[in-house]
Amino acid sequence: KWIIQQLDEIKEVESFTLEDVVIDYTNKNGKKRSTRCDFIIKTKDKTFMFECKPKRLKFIQNNLEKSWAYQEYCKQNGLIFRTVDEDIVFQTGKFRLLFL
Repeated sequence: KWIIQQLDEIKEVESFTLEDVVIDYTNKNGKKRSTRCDFIIKTKDKTFMFECKPKRLKFIQNNLEKSWAYQEYCKQNGLIFRTVDEDIVFQTGKFRLLFL
């Protein structure tokens, strides 16, 4: 995958996993759901959870519910959550800034 190559080239990244963490949540209709974050990235002193979305889908209800679940998981587990526009992921220089 292209993201693996990109992450390997960012010196601040010590390790990463792709779609490794499953998070359970309840949607606004009370239905139990689960989701996987796109990736988790560890740097020297921080761990980030990233979810990539195109701008046009970032604020639809389903994705907002997932985002809330990610944020709660990160809060409980000491991670930093970031939702990233897919366009930024394609630009290594800008993506790197998200770790600083």
